[in-house]
This record gives sequence, structure tokens and C-alpha cells, in this order.
Amino acid sequence: MKQRYESFGILAKDFSGKTLVFLWSMHIFVFQMDFNRLKNLKMRTMEKKILINLLNEVCSPLGFKRKGNYLLLHQIELTQIINLQKSIYGNLYYINYGFKINNLNTDNNMMHIWKRLAGANKEEVRELFNALDFSYEMNLQNRLSLLREAIRNKIFGIFQKVHTESDLVEYIKKRPTMNDIPIVVKEYLGLN
Repeated sequence: MKQRYESFGILAKDFSGKTLVFLWSMHIFVFQMDFNRLKNLKMRTMEKKILINLLNEVCSPLGFKRKGNYLLLHQIELTQIINLQKSIYGNLYYINYGFKINNLNTDNNMMHIWKRLAGANKEEVRELFNALDFSYEMNLQNRLSLLREAIRNKIFGIFQKVHTESDLVEYIKKRPTMNDIPIVVKEYLGLN
């Protein structure tokens, strides 16, 4: 007896009944695979929401407004920006921060001057990296506390000092290198 079964676009022939069992197990496998993808998607969405809520909690009282994955604080000469970025490698996130010069019109730059949240020494770098990597086992309260402290001390430590273009020039001059600053920004600020 020759029978044909179609399942999820798979066409199979059954001579002994074993193919039907195989196709049935394929149904279960495909369903399980889709369930795992959905579960991972939900986890990534939850992780992102945790970080967005943390950024909102820390930044909103200071006047920052959320626009997508960005938090913006518009000032007269500069806009201070914080950005949440998902890594393409696992459940790792990055928190980028920097400045946009309001009078400098460049279409392709959200931030003219930017940096990534990182530690000052190897231990601090490792702690922040682990806190932003949701595949790393860490108590949620410890993770949030560490990130909250880093955002307040590192990002807002800089943001409190830089409000004008001249403040920005002084901040840039203290950086170890200017190689990551676009030429148009250097020319505008007179940093050639």
C-alpha cells in the first residue's frame, strides 16, 4: 500500500507506517523549535524592557525624553543622547552615550561625539560587561544596581560638565584620542 502525507510542505511516502511516525515526530520537533524561538524572543523582549525601564527611571527625572531606543535631552547648543543597542552576539546589550551639536547639520550622525559605557579598569569592565550580558547568571537586583550606579557616575558625570560647544571642546581635548571623531565635527569645532 502506497500512501502520501503532506506536512509543513514535506511530501513523504509511507510503505510501512514508519514514515507517518517520522512525520509526526517532525511536527513535534518543528513545534518545539518554534516554541523555543518564541520563548527566546520573549526573553530578549523582557531583557530590553528591563534596560529601557532602568534608563527611564534614571534619565526621566533629569528631563530626558525617550525616542525609540534613544533618550534625548535637548539644550541650546547640544543634545545629550543615551542609546540602548542590542549586540548581534547573544543577549548582550550596549549603552552608548554622547552629544549631537545642534548647529551642525549632518544627516548620517545621530551622535557627533559618542562613547560606550565601560569601566575604568579590567575588573570594572568585566562587571559592566557581565551586567549587560543577560546570558550571564546574575541576580537581577545586583545587575540593576550596578548599571544604575554606572550610568549615574560615568554618563551623568560627563553630562553634568558638558552643556555648551566650548564645554564639549574641553571634554574632547581631555580624551586620549580624537580618531573616532568625524572630520566634519573636528572642523566645525576647530580641532584640526
